[in-house]
Amino acid sequence: MKKLFYLANLLTLCFIFNTEAARAQAPVITSQPVNDTVCVGDTAHFIVAASDTLAMFIWESFDGTTWDTVFNGGAYSGATNDTLMVVGSMALNGMWYRAVAYNASGDTTSDSAMLVVNPSANAGVIVGPSSVCYTGMIMLTDSVSGGVWSSSNGNATVSSTGMVMGVRRGIDTIKYKVTTSCGMDSVTHVVRIDSTLPHDTIYGPTAVCMGSSITLTAGMSGGTWNVSNGNATISSAGSVTGIMYGMDTVTYISMNACNMDTAYRVITIDSPIRAATVSGPGRVCVGSWVSFTTTGTGGMWLSSNSGIASTDSMGNVTGRSAGTAIISYTHSNSCGTVAAMDNIVVERNASMITGSDSVGVGRNIILADSAIGGTWSTTDTLVARIDSTGRLTGISVGFATVTYMVTNICGTSWVSKLIAVGDAPMIDAIAGPDTVCGNSNNTYSNTFTGGTWLAINGAGSIDASGTFHANDTGSVKDTIYYTYTNGFGTTTVRKIIYIRFSPPRIVITPITAVLVVGNPYTLVATPGGGTWTSSNPSRIALTTATNFTPLLAGPVFLVYSYSNVCGSSKDSLL
Repeated sequence: MKKLFYLANLLTLCFIFNTEAARAQAPVITSQPVNDTVCVGDTAHFIVAASDTLAMFIWESFDGTTWDTVFNGGAYSGATNDTLMVVGSMALNGMWYRAVAYNASGDTTSDSAMLVVNPSANAGVIVGPSSVCYTGMIMLTDSVSGGVWSSSNGNATVSSTGMVMGVRRGIDTIKYKVTTSCGMDSVTHVVRIDSTLPHDTIYGPTAVCMGSSITLTAGMSGGTWNVSNGNATISSAGSVTGIMYGMDTVTYISMNACNMDTAYRVITIDSPIRAATVSGPGRVCVGSWVSFTTTGTGGMWLSSNSGIASTDSMGNVTGRSAGTAIISYTHSNSCGTVAAMDNIVVERNASMITGSDSVGVGRNIILADSAIGGTWSTTDTLVARIDSTGRLTGISVGFATVTYMVTNICGTSWVSKLIAVGDAPMIDAIAGPDTVCGNSNNTYSNTFTGGTWLAINGAGSIDASGTFHANDTGSVKDTIYYTYTNGFGTTTVRKIIYIRFSPPRIVITPITAVLVVGNPYTLVATPGGGTWTSSNPSRIALTTATNFTPLLAGPVFLVYSYSNVCGSSKDSLL
């Protein structure tokens, strides 16, 4: 490498020799380069000086094996100057450098100087557990020595050697900081401070059908689910799937730095239910009981209507009241519900006949008995007749005895009821005026007291005492009804009420012509139907109800009057 450098600089040396002929010796090194220490990325400086100010320098490096010429570029600059600059890197750590000074008389080599490169600050990696019990301690380590340990809050403490001690439940961040001449670096390690786990509980169904799934939950999170055998499987989320008929035990294991807790839950794996059959008598009397049987096991007896028929756990059915109920045997598990059913009719002896004890001639009433399937009859069909449904019709005034007879599983029984047949009431007409003024009252009555009043047209209203109030709305009439009911029927009478209003304002048409004595004239006023009078008949005489004839000259008042039941009004014409 030196030879290459010599050839490259031959012309330069010849120039120095020709211009510096008086120089008769090689350069003398007057200042030696010295060792330099830098951080990675910083620049080291190696400086040399020679007695010959025109001397040329060539820097060389030594890697422990050979000396080699340094060229500018990369980490180097100033390779042919008196100062060599080197950008520090760990690859150049421990490298030696020297300078060779040249002139026409020869060359001189300087002392060598070492480059020491210190790495950037590096805190390394914290190694150790990530949890500690609030009453315990753990040891953390770091591959880099000389750092300082600290914690971010009071949930834990850390010693100068990395010993972490729990103080209270929570999270703390442990920091390890390293400071060197080349800077500072830190790393952190999150530590969970645990408290003692309480005993946990598993929640959810206790049975699952084969091939189906259920979901279990636990009071604490972060635990592990397991099953004790292969009758079921469980996922990490607590989903249990039935595999084979039988039992399995589910466990939920929670663990932290303080202790471990295990919760248990026994799960039944059910198989689909087969349908059963139910059989028993079709009828039972009220107060008696019959026994039902089933081909199923492990189920439950039910009645669709315990008020009609009730059942016990053995399938014994007791009649409570007449009617029909469904008796079922129901078996349920996690695979579903299967029910077998049969009907039972509850019968009873004839009891009290319900319904009215009177009816009007030509009118109907309905009679009934809680016992079903019986027959109806009357002692006198000329007074009353009854059909198979209990519909009784009054034929003539009198009394008839109705009988209801029942023959069923309870035996033969009957009951009777005396029915009075009479005429419907014939009530009087409504008493009271036919007209009423608007926004006023009239009172109406009937000799048959105890009935009900009704007004239907909306022009007025009537209360329970018969007082009618006419509205002031312009309606001209309303109809009121009085209804009276007794044991033989209902009769209603009505009355139309005409509503009158105060007389309207009178409007007289003026006479614009000049009146001539002896000529006839006509008077016009509204509303019509009123009466004209003259204040001086000797001057103006009324020849008809609306015509007049002037007899003498002079002023006269012609007065128009109008009246109805609600008042009167008048106006005049001069």
